[in-house]
Amino acid sequence: MNNFFGKQIFERQKAVVIDFGSSFIKCGFAGEGIPQAFLPTNLIDLQTGEELEITSKNNTSQKKIQIWKRTLFKRFYSIFFGILNVNPKNRRVVFCENILLPNFIKEMIIEILFEKFHVVGLLCVPSPVLTLVAFKKHVGLVIDLGHSESTVVPVYQEIPLYSKIEYCSLGFDSVVKNLRSIVLSELEETDKEVYSIAEKLPEKIWNEIAVKTCFVLERNAIILKKENKEKKKKEFIADINYPCLDKEGNDIAITISGKARSNAAEILFNGNTQNDYEGIPYRILECLMGCNSDITVALSQNLILTGGTSMVPGCRLRLENELNWLLENDPHFKKLKGLQGKLIFQKHPFFNNYLSWVGGSVFGYLEIMNEKFVSLQTFKEMGLKSIPNWSHFKIDEEN
Repeated sequence: MNNFFGKQIFERQKAVVIDFGSSFIKCGFAGEGIPQAFLPTNLIDLQTGEELEITSKNNTSQKKIQIWKRTLFKRFYSIFFGILNVNPKNRRVVFCENILLPNFIKEMIIEILFEKFHVVGLLCVPSPVLTLVAFKKHVGLVIDLGHSESTVVPVYQEIPLYSKIEYCSLGFDSVVKNLRSIVLSELEETDKEVYSIAEKLPEKIWNEIAVKTCFVLERNAIILKKENKEKKKKEFIADINYPCLDKEGNDIAITISGKARSNAAEILFNGNTQNDYEGIPYRILECLMGCNSDITVALSQNLILTGGTSMVPGCRLRLENELNWLLENDPHFKKLKGLQGKLIFQKHPFFNNYLSWVGGSVFGYLEIMNEKFVSLQTFKEMGLKSIPNWSHFKIDEEN
């Protein structure tokens, strides 16, 4: 039996909590402090072996939609019967709604849960709201650094301010690609044989290398690195020899230089030269600039960092450095200069990659949320119209 915040929980039929993230699906039971399992989000069509790409409905044929439905059904079947070992007909489900998930996929998921698995009730809640719930907060700026994109979402009184959201296509995927580019350019000059092997390594291996070797330097350390480079001093960050196999199955080592390890994640803060040049710190301040001045201070004192990319060592501290530097030096943010040195990142005992799931776990266990669940009977009578927009909800705090 699991517990939440040290309190034992006794309940016959706990609600199932499912968080459909951009990189992983987290699933488990309401009232628990950690998901039961993490599953890769990439959905594979078992008939063709192709990975399904998330696009808008306008770019998706009817055949593709049928493949999506079949694949999603199999994924939820494995969650209920293979991992959680429960009968969905006896369970309510809290669905942590990814705000970037296309609406037609969300509708597909709702229909599958009700029509195929006959769940007792369903509650769809935006992930930024659930992230705040994990902190027992009503107001906050949720900075979600995901695998393929990052979002900055202001939330006020449990309502996401969608018109103020800032988005950029920078995530851990950008870090992996940047690391690969740096390492290959170095190997091409130093070791042609290893270069030919490293060039053909699958993305999964490069992802593992990035997770195990990359980190983020403080802003002062970046300045020191530039000074050392100008003075032609030796790199002060150690190289790592990452073990790998060649075509013949022999052990080889790919050298991941100190430069590659520390520079790979710089793209998150400096941006790229194509779409998101400003980087994530710039997007955060742009979001604060766009919000009403009455709530700006409250948002700035409740910065919540979430998503797997935010777990790169040194990420939070570097974000703080960059935000304060921009407030001090960039005239574009003159309006926010009073916030310099007063930005507060909230701390918590959980891992950043499942914060919204924890909020869903709390929601699914609270008795006051029972009336918010849409029942199977209501769905049969009204269809998708029975699923309300979250902004229509009002949580009764007195109860």
